[in-house]
Amino acid sequence: MLLLAREDPEALAAVPGLVLVCPQLDLTCGSPTYTSSQFSRELLTGDVLAPLEVHANRELRKGRCRIYTGSEELLRDCVLSPYWLCRGRDEALLRAVERAGVPVWICTGAAETLQGEILDFAQRLRDRLPLEVAGPPGDVPLLGDAPVPGLAAVPQQGRGAPTHGGVPGAAVVGGAAHGG
Repeated sequence: MLLLAREDPEALAAVPGLVLVCPQLDLTCGSPTYTSSQFSRELLTGDVLAPLEVHANRELRKGRCRIYTGSEELLRDCVLSPYWLCRGRDEALLRAVERAGVPVWICTGAAETLQGEILDFAQRLRDRLPLEVAGPPGDVPLLGDAPVPGLAAVPQQGRGAPTHGGVPGAAVVGGAAHGG
């Protein structure tokens, strides 16, 4: 979507929406949740895709990102690493995405290394883009209408401002407490 916004912003009108499941938005791998979500073999908690020591997990993933982008400099390119869009690295691109108004839905796991960058991205852009973020605890999908304790979600632009799980402006996505 970001490449389309950069190359042909008018074509974004044809995009009905964007669904991102556990996306890596920051290819520099700088999120603090690389530390807080490290997998523990003893307790069987945390992100199973982060089984190494914190620094090693971060360097392994960042090395893969450098291979993907082809250079260290491109780790902060907004098209390849969308997190930097919310950090003011390409205002023209952000304005093109804003004008298009393509709804974005992002899902993150509860003990996921990427959760920090996903929630930071959503919080910074929630007043500029129509987006929602859902992150059910324990990676259990939302079923039925019952709110899930601890769910962190950012409501879509223009919706009411309920709170859920202690997150201002959050709502249960797909549940009875959804602010829409």
